[in-house]
Amino acid sequence: MRLIVVTIFIQLPFLIRMDNLFPYVDYSKNPCDDFYTFACGNFQNVHPVPEGYSIWDGFIRLQREVDERLKELLENERSVGDSKSFVKAQDMYAACIDTKTRDRRGISPMLKVLEEIWPKKNEESTMSKITSADWQRMARFVANYGVQFFFKLTVRTDMWNATKTSIYIEHDDLTLPTALLRQPVRILDNDFSSRTDSTFIEYLSKIMIILRDFTESDISDYEISAKARSINEFMNVLADPKELNYGRDTAKTNIPNVGSTTLAKLQAWTDEVLDQFTDTINWRTYLQIAFKKSRVKVNNDTQIFITNRSLLRNLLIYAHETGKELLNDFVYSRMVTFMAPELSSEMYNISMDFYINRGYVPPGYPTWKYCLHKVLDFPKIGLSFTVAQKYREKYVSEERIKRAQEMMEKLRDALEELIDEAEWMDDFTKNYAIYKLNSILILTGSPDYLKTESQVDQYYRKLKIYRYDHFGNMNRLRSFSQWKNFAELRTYRNRNSWTQSPLIVNAYYNGINNRILFPISTMAEPFFSGNSGSFFDYARIGSVMAHELTHAFDSQGRLLDAEGSLKGWWSQSTEQVYATKIKCFIKQYNQYISGDSKATIDGKYTLSENIADNVGLRAAFRAFTKERNKLLALYHWSRFNNFMSDKYFYLAFASIWCHTGATEHSDKHAPHKYRILGPIQNMENFAKTWQCYEMISRSRTNAMNSWERADKDICILW
Repeated sequence: MRLIVVTIFIQLPFLIRMDNLFPYVDYSKNPCDDFYTFACGNFQNVHPVPEGYSIWDGFIRLQREVDERLKELLENERSVGDSKSFVKAQDMYAACIDTKTRDRRGISPMLKVLEEIWPKKNEESTMSKITSADWQRMARFVANYGVQFFFKLTVRTDMWNATKTSIYIEHDDLTLPTALLRQPVRILDNDFSSRTDSTFIEYLSKIMIILRDFTESDISDYEISAKARSINEFMNVLADPKELNYGRDTAKTNIPNVGSTTLAKLQAWTDEVLDQFTDTINWRTYLQIAFKKSRVKVNNDTQIFITNRSLLRNLLIYAHETGKELLNDFVYSRMVTFMAPELSSEMYNISMDFYINRGYVPPGYPTWKYCLHKVLDFPKIGLSFTVAQKYREKYVSEERIKRAQEMMEKLRDALEELIDEAEWMDDFTKNYAIYKLNSILILTGSPDYLKTESQVDQYYRKLKIYRYDHFGNMNRLRSFSQWKNFAELRTYRNRNSWTQSPLIVNAYYNGINNRILFPISTMAEPFFSGNSGSFFDYARIGSVMAHELTHAFDSQGRLLDAEGSLKGWWSQSTEQVYATKIKCFIKQYNQYISGDSKATIDGKYTLSENIADNVGLRAAFRAFTKERNKLLALYHWSRFNNFMSDKYFYLAFASIWCHTGATEHSDKHAPHKYRILGPIQNMENFAKTWQCYEMISRSRTNAMNSWERADKDICILW
């Protein structure tokens, strides 16, 4: 009897049907014909697209689950043990979701700003005396509200020297805050052939009419509509200034086309560029005002990073050539479109209607989610750290984080082996690539330097949340922006710092800092079990982790050294072979059809992500095989060998990219389907595992020498 019981126990794993482990599999399909349809064909039956979503996959599912947990945390009653910073997060969330108080205040929180830009009837605007662009006033808006105008200011690691930071002056694409979704909200209309006003012009007009009525201004509806059209056209030029051409740059002061210079040199060059104007920008004054709340000192030796000198020149001239009334309206429109959702329910609903019309948020987008993302300030930091500490305490064990760290190191070892085996690389380039790989800083979970409540409270000590005073909304927004600038500036001084929220379901590679962020939000099913005995983790989250590691060597990451500086370290011979090998990937993905449009994928545009997908899968499979073989040898689990088979690995890998709904992709990733089919096409083991004989024949012919010709069917980098 005892022997029978033991036998039954050992056989249990084999009694588990594959469709219980992988419920998305469509057994009516041939895995060799279309592995995506085979592995994911039943996904839409198991997970139909919920109402309000256009696409549904594992990442979106988990993000919704995380958001709902965060909502519960923020709405819970306060307890004695809550940290001061978490109470601040709860206060901010409560102030945002408190529609009754917001309706009672109406637009009064931005009245001071409004009177500066658009006066009441028979009063003169303080901006009416402006003869050119009022840079100091715009700098104050940058400091107090975080709203950017002609260009945006950021502080990051210097691209040429990763040991220092610079103030970046970059082109501003005039998006709205990204707190609603992960991608920026693009607002402009560029179809000027239409006789009817399009969505942004209508949106801006509606807001202006409400504010006109509140201030009792005598401007007509017709004038408002005309202003909105002019603002839109003006902003289109700013967002895409390719048509701006002010001739050749004749300034004698030399600053780089792209790169670092000093503030003094930038000012001298600017004075020459704008010599025909009487009221020009004083960079030192502008930056001192903009960074005043951050306590950053600016002087003539401050390092400034120029991302595009000719573009900056054109924008400066365009700003000074534009009439003061249009400039006034432009500044006004930026402020009101940023602040409108923070005001009355009427303003909020107008904004949401616009966002829904544009497809930025789904119909029925709940107020709580808007407020949650405002508190967390996706995709940046905001109050994410204090909320993440609470989330980590309740939902993510330290054992799970330790398991993730162990997997990352094993995946790093696997990628190192693949690089070391690459015969096409010379020794110097190979050795430096391994050195860079081992120099990658891997940050898992959430910031270790903010584990305790006292540490988090110290981090947020400068942030003030005013919830119920007369100017509550305005002061809350201003205080948040002031602290945000301070915190983000401080962040880039420390390589161990997190620069993105640990509550977004994703992982990131930051090439400038040569580091990977693997947040706690992603450490859950359907990607990660956290169980040391789960081999599916290597196929699922493991392939994602290895994908991020590979970004250090993709078509862009390979241009940066181990410190993150833009320096060449590839030998000429290895560079030539690399260039040939990536042509294979470009051609492969160019042949794939994207969604219902029947258009092909742009293999060059998606190259970096495609390289990461391919090498990431190979590294994940290597780590999976080593871990499995180690356990089989250690415990003699021969009966479990099938349960840990290569077939299961590929099915688990495919499961993270199963999706239903919209199939078009506009970012640099291939559509979900080809994030499966692309990499497995280049895996010889996949063809052998699933007995895909045509692929096996092709792999025997091409795999070893695929870099010699770009028209081979098997593409292998490492």
